[in-house]
Amino acid sequence: MSLYDPNNDLDYTLDPDIPGAIPSPPRTERQIEASRLNGAKSQGPVTPEGKAISSQNNLRHGMLAKVILIEGESLELFHQFMQALESMWQPVGHIESAFVETMALSEWRLSRLVGMQKAGIESEISKQPDCDPATRAFLAFTTMAEQSRVLDLMIRYESRCDRQYDRALTRLLAAQKRRKES
Repeated sequence: MSLYDPNNDLDYTLDPDIPGAIPSPPRTERQIEASRLNGAKSQGPVTPEGKAISSQNNLRHGMLAKVILIEGESLELFHQFMQALESMWQPVGHIESAFVETMALSEWRLSRLVGMQKAGIESEISKQPDCDPATRAFLAFTTMAEQSRVLDLMIRYESRCDRQYDRALTRLLAAQKRRKES
């Protein structure tokens, strides 16, 4: 499932065991078995408070999706993505949930950028003279770099998404550590 790919040919998939849109290296048998065992332990929320919070996830994700999704992006995939992140990080309370949402938004935007970069480069490649593919790609990249600020902006946005994700993850881990220590 691609997050945003007009040609539907990107290989950026969402693995339910690994939240995120960026492909990860192949998992080892030990990792797969550990995930299977950990998943079997999870029973979902058991307390009335936990069930009440969980019942609001779809409403919250729906409102978030209306803000973040653009034309061509899948609402269903966004919901799956949010659920995968929440399943992995198991946030408790509003603060931890906000950090997980920030991570999700950053990752989603980063995946969108990958699709946009691919589409932009391919569009420019199609305008280049017939020659070998590497030369056409080089000419397209050079043209975009020299005649437009779009590559600079995309690199800047990519860095921003990375920083937002890292900052939210650091804060989430700190909040979870404090909660477990208290």
